[in-house]
Amino acid sequence: MKLRTIVAIALTGIFLASPATASSITLFSGPPPAKTDRSASVPPELPGSPAREMDRDSGMSSDGLALLLWCMSALADGNFRDAQKACSRAIKLDRWNPAPYKLRGASYLFQKRFEQARVDFAYAVGLDPTDPENHAGYAEALRGQGKYRDAIAQFSVAIRLAPTDARMWNARCWTRGAFARELPEGLFDCNTALRLAPGQPDILDSRGLVYLRMGRLDDATRDFGAALRRRPNLATALYGRGVARLKRGDAKGAQADVLRARAADPNVDDIFFWKPLLSLRCLTGIVSDHGWKCRLPKPPMHKIPKGARTAVFR
Repeated sequence: MKLRTIVAIALTGIFLASPATASSITLFSGPPPAKTDRSASVPPELPGSPAREMDRDSGMSSDGLALLLWCMSALADGNFRDAQKACSRAIKLDRWNPAPYKLRGASYLFQKRFEQARVDFAYAVGLDPTDPENHAGYAEALRGQGKYRDAIAQFSVAIRLAPTDARMWNARCWTRGAFARELPEGLFDCNTALRLAPGQPDILDSRGLVYLRMGRLDDATRDFGAALRRRPNLATALYGRGVARLKRGDAKGAQADVLRARAADPNVDDIFFWKPLLSLRCLTGIVSDHGWKCRLPKPPMHKIPKGARTAVFR
């Protein structure tokens, strides 16, 4: 089996996952990719990188391969420190092999060390620009830094390279939904992903988020519910359904869902940091099952004076 194939299998979970757990221009007919500066969508040039395409498995030292397998094993076990140690040593032995950069970058993603992940995936892309997962990892790192337009552009490269890979379409859909930008395009992405992988709960969760951002509460509730039937403790789906319930006036149901979401993932609120879906009081007010008081804000009864500054959490 090709080394690249082995690494791809090892990394599958990253690019299927939402930002809660960690995953660009077109060969498809659909909405155009996000506009971005070329410098933002292309990793920095690597001085001295080989110009020719080559099989990265050939010429790899036995010690380098052993270190790479150690790195993959440690990564699978969640031992990120050992994974980084092994991959760093593999890089010293075989500096033109993209696999250890890719794996070390993945370990940084799991630790939310996004700048280090960005650097490693930039090297991986420079060494093997034909691997869609290198671009997806680079996009995940950019997304973690809040650079959503650049992330969308990189996911678009990954989709061009792997147009039948539902993971890439889902990752771009989630990015658009999480940042509340290009929502019709995000819906297109999720629908495409679901055609490729019907019923996949992570994709249903992503589409639910897009529907929620669009104000289509019934559709959002349906998708979140479908995702939860397949994965009952999916924190983002619980949280999203809770927000939808709150917006429909069901404060008790919203409370139950948000509390369950936080029990499943104490950091679930951070996913919506960039454009909060609940008011600040709602985000911080849940102390216990009996101490939560969160209501939608009432509409203003008078016009705000011209020039007045207000802080609004949506």
